[in-house]
Amino acid sequence: MNLYTRKDTVVAGKEILRDIVGLKTITVTLDYTAFTAGIIPAGTSLIFDATTKKTRPFDKTKDAASNEQVSLLFRDIRIDTNDVQAVGLVGGYVKESKCPAITPEFKAKAKMLDIR
Repeated sequence: MNLYTRKDTVVAGKEILRDIVGLKTITVTLDYTAFTAGIIPAGTSLIFDATTKKTRPFDKTKDAASNEQVSLLFRDIRIDTNDVQAVGLVGGYVKESKCPAITPEFKAKAKMLDIR
């Protein structure tokens, strides 16, 4: 019997989903040059860039007329000086209050996301 107890701190990201019904995800490659190094929070608006073949942050003025795939970052992720593969949410029920800066332009593009 081990009498030496050990405590570990586990850090969890915020939950951006209202429900798991209709959940649809894709794998995205985040372009490290398009992000500031550090933690990218869950719920960040993303768009696929056909030129670089990678995903970058959604820009409401530049991407308003784009037909490329949009998604939300599903979990917090750290990015530094390399591209990172992550999970993008393309379908499901999302809590808008938990997502940083979702614009009306992004909502119009994200047809399979119910953002409230």
